[in-house]
Formats: sequence, structure tokens, C-alpha cells
Amino acid sequence: MQCRDYLFIFGNPDELAVVRSFKQTLSALDVTKKLQELVIGVVGSQPPGFGFGAIDEVLLVGKLGVRVAKVEVANIIKAAAAYPPETFAASLAELKEKTAGWELIPAENLEKHARLHTAYREFVTTNGIKAIASQCWPDFFTEYGVPVCSVLSLLNDNGIAASCETDMGGAISMFIGSTLTGSAAYFGDPVAVDETCNGVVFWHCGAGAPSLAREKEGAKLGVHPNRKTGPTMEFGLKSGVVTILRLGKTVNGFRLMAMKGKALDEPQKFLGTSATVQPEKGEASEKVAEWVRDGWEPHFVVAYGDILEELRLMSRFLNLEFLEY
Repeated sequence: MQCRDYLFIFGNPDELAVVRSFKQTLSALDVTKKLQELVIGVVGSQPPGFGFGAIDEVLLVGKLGVRVAKVEVANIIKAAAAYPPETFAASLAELKEKTAGWELIPAENLEKHARLHTAYREFVTTNGIKAIASQCWPDFFTEYGVPVCSVLSLLNDNGIAASCETDMGGAISMFIGSTLTGSAAYFGDPVAVDETCNGVVFWHCGAGAPSLAREKEGAKLGVHPNRKTGPTMEFGLKSGVVTILRLGKTVNGFRLMAMKGKALDEPQKFLGTSATVQPEKGEASEKVAEWVRDGWEPHFVVAYGDILEELRLMSRFLNLEFLEY
């Protein structure tokens, strides 16, 4: 026994704590297995200054078992432009069903979104993809005329974990979070601290699964804050218990961080989408400072639910360093 790494659960089978431990262990084993079978789609390349999102494919498959399927932005755009109307009608209907304010977006932009969403879905289906790290700027603005934000947003509600700015570690983190919780996860930067509620504001410029929007407003469509073209998602995220997580790179492999908190019932803080998360322990400002000092990549995932123990166990199964904040 001394030469083996093993887990044990002590107690009677009818004890709630024992049942909970079994469920957490089985969930951690399940996500570990699914991670080792994961194919991540990579669309394009990282924009300037976002090289932290790239991961060596040999390291990825060697350490985690994750395989990569790649496509260039130009090929996605070419496929999108070639579809006959009946091909992308369902994508257009889905956008209108899940959002408000689409009447204010030019019809041409809505059609381009639907075409693009259809092209991504085809890429996903053809390659057995369960997570996507997609380039967003500048190519989709300059070469296609609309942002990819809403496409990635719908993909998350379609069960495909999708990150922007080609952040591969971010997409895998979203996959882990959504697999453990059974619902879409959110991807954002910690851009501000709201000292009035001790909350970290996680934000992104136009992406977020519509299912995560606050119920009182729902998901609305708008335009990108910099490029002034849409459709993008515009809303504050719903309240609830959440776990912040991030799969990060090390010199020879990977590590994982997690923090339990509460997403507050707060409105949209900036143009785009945002979630205000109050840490369960400690000051929000100090948490952000710790993340910076510890060298974490600047994109984090907000998963709805308490999955702290599952992440700890998964890290052990994969021999990853685990940091709790």
C-alpha cells in the first residue's frame, strides 16, 4: 500500500458525507476520462499579446490526452459564405429565440452570424470537437464584417465549451467546468474590483452563453464596444454559487487553480457581459493580487456550482499542482 497512490472513503454507506464523497470522486473520475478523450478545435491563431493562450500540442496530448483539430479563419469564412439560406435558417432562429434586441441589428449582420454559427457547427461535428478556442479579432471584423462573439456564446449553450482570443487553456477550463456542473461556463478577465460588495468583476467584450443571463433582463444583443458592429451579447450574469477555475501552463506541464465564491445579482458593469463574484474567503482585491503574483493567465472561468472538491480530486488523478484561493 505504501508504494501506491490511492483514495479511501471512511464511513457507513448511508451517511450523507460518504455519499457526497463518492459522488465527488466519481464526477472527478468522469471529467478526467472525458478530458483524456477531448478534441479541442482551434480556429486561427492567438492575436498579438495573447500568446499565453497557445499550448504545445505534444505537451497537451502527453500530459492530458487532449488532441487538437485546427482550421484557419479564412476557411471558416469561406464555408460560411457558401451556404444556401435553408442551411443556416435554424441558427438564425436559435439566435432570435434566445435573445432580445435582434430587431435592432442589421439583417445582413444577423445572416452573417447564422452562416458563421453553421460553419462552426460543421467544424465541430466533422472533427468530434467538444471545446473550441477561437480567434476573434481582428480577422472576423476586418475580413467578415461581424464579430464571432455571439457564435461562441451559442456554442456554449449548444454544449461546446468555446473561448475567444484563441485561449486553449481557457477553452479546456470551460470544458472542465461545464462537464462538472452540467451547464455552460463563463469566460472572462478580472477587470475590476467592486469594493462596495467585495466582488471581482469578470468581463468580456461580447461573449457569454444566453442561459447565464440574469432572468430579469435576459440576454440582449448589441454591438462590439470597439468595432461598433454586432451582434454581440450584452448582459449581466445571473446570481448563484460559483467556482472560479483556470488550467494554467508550467515549464513542463500544467497546474490548476480554483476559488469558491458567489456571483452576485449585479447588472452589466461594462459593454459586453460581466459577472461580479464575491470570494467565499478573503478580500477580492487580495485575490486578484495573488493571481497576478502567482503568474496566472489573465482569463478565468466562472462555473455555476460548487465543484472545488471535484477539481482537487481531478488534479490528483492527473498529477497537477492544485492551488486554492
